[in-house]
Amino acid sequence: MKFNVSSQALCNRLQTLSRVLASKNSLQILDCILFELEDGHLRLTASDSETTLVTTLDVNDADENGRFAIKANTIVSSLKEISEQPVGIEVNKETHEIVINYQNGKSNFVGQSGDEYPIPQGIAEGTQQISIDTQVLLNGIKAHGEQAAAFILPKKPAKTLKDILGRESGDAIIRFDDRNAQVTLENYTLSCRLIEGRYPNYNSVIPQDNPYRITIDRAALLGALRRVLVFANVSTSLVKLRIDANTLTVSAQDISYATSAEEHVMCDYSGTPMSIGFKGTFLIDILSSITSQEVILELADPSRAGVIVPAEQEEGEDLLMLLMPMMLNE
Repeated sequence: MKFNVSSQALCNRLQTLSRVLASKNSLQILDCILFELEDGHLRLTASDSETTLVTTLDVNDADENGRFAIKANTIVSSLKEISEQPVGIEVNKETHEIVINYQNGKSNFVGQSGDEYPIPQGIAEGTQQISIDTQVLLNGIKAHGEQAAAFILPKKPAKTLKDILGRESGDAIIRFDDRNAQVTLENYTLSCRLIEGRYPNYNSVIPQDNPYRITIDRAALLGALRRVLVFANVSTSLVKLRIDANTLTVSAQDISYATSAEEHVMCDYSGTPMSIGFKGTFLIDILSSITSQEVILELADPSRAGVIVPAEQEEGEDLLMLLMPMMLNE
């Protein structure tokens, strides 16, 4: 079995698929990526038994159909140092020997039978379906279907989707039942098992009366946090925010190594001075997810959650970020 394919196109897809794989698998075959060649199309599948990611790309000069599996780190390592060029892949269907031919050389190794690869559980017929623009989904906007519905997506497939959606266009089709979800994009299909149970009632922990309201430049605060966080305790990532009249002071320290840092950022605030601690990595993630020039930080007291919203919401968007505080040692 032979076919030709773009080295970079294949490598880019394989690197994306590799993010789904687990570091330790109960089945050795799940260390591999499944290759399925049919009628000039190459279908690639990666799975950790809970989450499955599938993509398809066109190939040239395919002489027959077939399926085989290759260890992900082997095939990615062999392709990522090859410059963009057509590469030829030959597979011996009896011995599973694989040869990759490129401009100045070749590599060969042994794969595995594709028949050993587990088939992921599909979505039941008659399940609910949502169609949503990929960029809207990326920005975390709530999807509105014909029926009220919800499911809890595990962290790993959510992160995988985040990495993929920035490069996709068009609509994402989301299908789900009470156990599994499937997201179909232009170039990828992600299937995963859902988390059972009900999502915590987060509305109950959102402070409704927030007397402390700070308006601040998002990029300035984000930059200060990134610089100061270098000096925070590695295990806690604790940063302290001290809010005074029109000034927010970001500070961090690591007593074990006698290191500390602080920066002052101008803000719009005229209330009573106060201090509150947050996990710096979480605060950076929140600010990185907001696109507005300014953000508003609403606080009730140092023991209650902080509410972060864009100063100007985008059209059709109602974005609110909630972050629980950390205890300050003072």
